[in-house]
Amino acid sequence: MIKSLEERRKEISAKTVQRERDVKAARDNIEEVNQQWAKAWFGKDNLLDLQAGNLRDLYIARTWIEALAFSEKLMDVLLEEIRLFHLDLSKCMNIVSKAIEEFNTLLAQRIRDEIQADTRVLTQKQTLLAFFMPDQCRKSEAEKWFFD
Repeated sequence: MIKSLEERRKEISAKTVQRERDVKAARDNIEEVNQQWAKAWFGKDNLLDLQAGNLRDLYIARTWIEALAFSEKLMDVLLEEIRLFHLDLSKCMNIVSKAIEEFNTLLAQRIRDEIQADTRVLTQKQTLLAFFMPDQCRKSEAEKWFFD
């Protein structure tokens, strides 16, 4: 995505140069029509149509230049934001992968029944399934029968 945007960013400069040529051509045409106005008074409708077309082309080319200048600035900002987003996304992926790795390690320990000695004492309010520690469960059961 970044490469594609960078390629488009390079194309903007070429398009801007082309639009500047269009502006120059439209201005030249307008000047030519102005000179024709000075020489001829007949056939004004044709000159008006020609001048209208030239002015339209001029404003279209100017609009394109403004749009391309805006898109160039937008591309610069967008590329920077995507790069920053990529860094943030990489950090997030690292955190998630570490959490998954830790979860899988703890899950494997519980499945193999190889939990390190835990100093926590289970109360009756805690669910044994959530904190399944076989030794602790056996100890709790033994204490329960002993004190009853």
